[in-house]
Amino acid sequence: MHRFLRFCLLILALLPLPAMASELLVIAVSGPAAPLEPGRSVDPGETLTLPTGARITLLKQDGTMQTLQGPFSGTPGDSAATTAGTAKSGTFAALKTLLGDTDARSTVLGAARAGAGDLPAPPGIWHLSTDSSGPRCTDGTALVLWRRDPAEALSVSARSEDARVKGLDWPAGEAALTLPDEFANSEGRLAISLGGTLRDLTLIRRPEALADAAPGALLSWLTEKGCNRQALALIDRVHAGAPLD
Repeated sequence: MHRFLRFCLLILALLPLPAMASELLVIAVSGPAAPLEPGRSVDPGETLTLPTGARITLLKQDGTMQTLQGPFSGTPGDSAATTAGTAKSGTFAALKTLLGDTDARSTVLGAARAGAGDLPAPPGIWHLSTDSSGPRCTDGTALVLWRRDPAEALSVSARSEDARVKGLDWPAGEAALTLPDEFANSEGRLAISLGGTLRDLTLIRRPEALADAAPGALLSWLTEKGCNRQALALIDRVHAGAPLD
């Protein structure tokens, strides 16, 4: 009897296990697709129906991104419109939290996310938001500051560990300001005064290994480093089919 039981257990061990379906995460939505919101989980076998003009971008747990354009009816696996990439497992959970955070959506980026209102998205992933303090990721080239409300002219001073400047003019109507070339390679603390308002940024330079990385890998790194606005900017660009630079 024991021999027969051991034989049965051996057979079961050799049988292939059924594939476990990994959930998908809705990371961007635009057009008339109200039932789907960023941060929602979707089963790969779930039938999705998108009307004409609707567009959603999904993130798989392996870091692959998939954009679906309406009219569409079927499961996500029915479409081959994917953008390859590798993301760490922690990225999935972190993005789920970020996309579900109403404050993050309302203060960060454009119309691809529910609740984002009319706030403009930064023009590039590497534009450094000055609307708050915190970590900012750079690509090791020019440091470009960005503000969502360019209504007034500002006098700007900046100081990093190896560069400093005073009295830069940030004209009214200009959302972006490029710091002098000596700031391009700065890392660590960047202290900025914007017309007397102080911002304390921590600059984190992108590793060379990610210079030509797929979007999923870059998204993983941005999220891991806490560069949330830039992670959401990357999502916006993938969602829009725009280049990442």
